[in-house]
Amino acid sequence: AAGADLRTQYSTDSADPALTFADVISGVAGEVAIGATGIITTGWQDIVAGAKAFVQIRIMGKDGDGVADPSFRGVNLETR
Repeated sequence: AAGADLRTQYSTDSADPALTFADVISGVAGEVAIGATGIITTGWQDIVAGAKAFVQIRIMGKDGDGVADPSFRGVNLETR
């Protein structure tokens, strides 16, 4: 759907069943638009200080329209 995106989030509290997550990259720089098909890449982004530890990572989608059913062959996260 137009405007839909993926973002990477982290949690430092794996013992909590509710798992509170925060964005790995702050602001819109952390959003990867998925409204178009094909391979989508971004440049290197700075990650927030809290994510520079032993953390759980998830990929979260947002702003979809609830009708379109996107599919992904692979989602990769590279860090340095």
